[in-house]
Amino acid sequence: MSKQICIIGALLILAIPAFVSGQTIDPSPYWKNQIDFLDDPFRAEGISEGDPSWVKFTIIILEPYDPNLVYFQDCQKYVFHYNFAADLLNPFMGISVNEYYQVALYEQGQQAVLGTVILPPLVGDPPEPAYQEYGIQFIRQDPYSREEIADMFNLVKANVSADPGVQAFYFPAYEQTKTAEVNKNWFESQGIPVSSTARWAESNICYSEGWGLGELKFFQAGQIDIAYQSGDLLPTDILLTDAIPAEIPFVAGIISLAPSTPSSHVAILAQTYGVPFVYLALAQDAERAGQLLGRRMVLCAYDDDFGAWDVRLIDVEGVLTEQQIEEILMLKEPPELNISPVLHYGSYSSSTDGLSPSDIQYFGGKASNFGILRTSIPNDAPEAIAISFDLWNEFLDQTIVPSDSVTIEPNGFELFWADRNPEQGGNHADFKLNDEGEYIGLYDRDGTTRIDGLAFGLQSDDVSYGRSIDGGDTWQFFAGGTATPNDKNSPGDSSGSALVINEFMAENDWFIQDNFGEYDDWLELYNASGAAIDLGGRYLTDDPDDPTKWMIPPTVTAATLRQEIENRLSAYTYPPADMGALSKDLSAIRSIIKNAYITGFTPAQSLAIKTVLQNNFDMNENIRFRSSTNVEDGDRFTGAGLYDSYSGCLADDLDGDDDGPCICNPGKTNERGVFRAIRKVFASFYNDNAFLERLRHDVNEADVGMALLVHHSFPDEIELANGVATLTQEP
Repeated sequence: MSKQICIIGALLILAIPAFVSGQTIDPSPYWKNQIDFLDDPFRAEGISEGDPSWVKFTIIILEPYDPNLVYFQDCQKYVFHYNFAADLLNPFMGISVNEYYQVALYEQGQQAVLGTVILPPLVGDPPEPAYQEYGIQFIRQDPYSREEIADMFNLVKANVSADPGVQAFYFPAYEQTKTAEVNKNWFESQGIPVSSTARWAESNICYSEGWGLGELKFFQAGQIDIAYQSGDLLPTDILLTDAIPAEIPFVAGIISLAPSTPSSHVAILAQTYGVPFVYLALAQDAERAGQLLGRRMVLCAYDDDFGAWDVRLIDVEGVLTEQQIEEILMLKEPPELNISPVLHYGSYSSSTDGLSPSDIQYFGGKASNFGILRTSIPNDAPEAIAISFDLWNEFLDQTIVPSDSVTIEPNGFELFWADRNPEQGGNHADFKLNDEGEYIGLYDRDGTTRIDGLAFGLQSDDVSYGRSIDGGDTWQFFAGGTATPNDKNSPGDSSGSALVINEFMAENDWFIQDNFGEYDDWLELYNASGAAIDLGGRYLTDDPDDPTKWMIPPTVTAATLRQEIENRLSAYTYPPADMGALSKDLSAIRSIIKNAYITGFTPAQSLAIKTVLQNNFDMNENIRFRSSTNVEDGDRFTGAGLYDSYSGCLADDLDGDDDGPCICNPGKTNERGVFRAIRKVFASFYNDNAFLERLRHDVNEADVGMALLVHHSFPDEIELANGVATLTQEP
């Protein structure tokens, strides 16, 4: 039987702070540096008796923190790595989900190592481990080297308290399996045996109970996202795969031919959505599944109440009529949501004091429910304000100017001004270049695929740095007025066959003026391919940890933002016939909302927001803007992880310039104002998974929106705990 744990209170016991060179992690009862193999209280149990359990951990590799410390998280309270880090690990506090994954799941710019200690099932009374062994797993989209794995394995192993006879194994995650297979003998020579949770399996394993009906389709783990984007894999299909990657899109059922872990993100979300997820450990079952590809199947997975899993794959092709199948699938239709449609409040803001769930239609659930805390525990709940749906609706109804995206012809050049003034036009990026050296990157519309990028060193005034031959691999400085913005770098033939960053100038004092007569930093793109390229929707950035920092504006055709969104999304139904097109449309909408060249706040709106923030908060301290919608976290809709929250510095908006660093956080080289934060929260309303969930529940987009809960950013020296309260209304 599945288990659901709700923590509504906590006894505060402070942990001893970790010693690190220069920086320490604030003490908390929810992390520690060592765990006990036998029965550690931090371990999270599987969904059935006899399942493995686990404890997740983080290793911070960001200076000046000590990389030799392991931070084990209380998995009874924190299910995901992200929530643990955002709440308790100082360098990541308040970070958004996407920002955290960029610094934790990719080699470039990595600041944290994520992993899990997988513990064997407990048996008997008192409970004892069924096996005197455990596994260690590391999670990253890019493969680690064998030497990195060995060093991290030994570090984690040294911090698991166990008897000498207990064996530690390396359980590679999917993205690390190739390195593990190729180097298995080397690992064993280092005393690191390679295995998986399959060694504990006596039958098929279930990671999420439930049933699903759909066509059985096989895709290798690395091809799942591509198949989903192309429409070859549909949300109504049952997926058979050779392994489980870190993320899987929504499908009717999941069958793996390789073991996964009950602590994986895929498993937790499958449990949330009632999607059956199994590993076929029995060879005969795996072979049978391979013979049934392309047929309509029912996948059932339930606890048989005798310590094993009842996993069934039933062939219904030709057995059930289309009408019967349709009637059965209606049982899986998500229930109609009881939504309080957004209403006009008559003001942009209100104190949360006195708000209650009856105000959801004005301020969303998060802000309205916060009023309960202010009423019940006023001395222990921070003062906060709510920003109503009035601001959201006026933002959507603003007039925008139709425009075409930028197209770069074959062998053509396109110049972009890195001046942090996107309101000056579609070729003005929302960042500046650092003449002391940094990074420039060009990313595709998915926000993760790097088209081109380079890290550069110290630059000189009015000297550009570019490719010696357009599109080529060799770079040189162009000094003495020889820079060639929007022109060839050399008279010879070009090289390469792709879109590239071709030249840039990080300190433009007198060389070339923009369309406003200003001398700003610039960078040049060059199209070395044989076809024209539409740049709209692609990204430029000066931060490898934030690849979607600025999107090159896409084509805009409507007169208002609301109409533009409706034009892009109104034709989609569930399941979307073209996931790739939907993802691009949602990405474009998010960019339009965040792009000051296309959308903005009126002087009256800006003044009202600044005034209420000044009256309630310290302008020199970060202010947190939390998503608060009327379509999240209800009894029939799970909003966890769908929307984003961001912090902003009011002083940056009031200092009269756009120059960094951030006044509230001098470690950030750019300003990080409150309107930037509000835009980013607004944009998250159109995150892919958020819109898909609303589409799946057939939500009327006209009835829902984004309001905000606003308070000082935490943690500070007096925030000692973080939790969730659930309420049951008495009849």
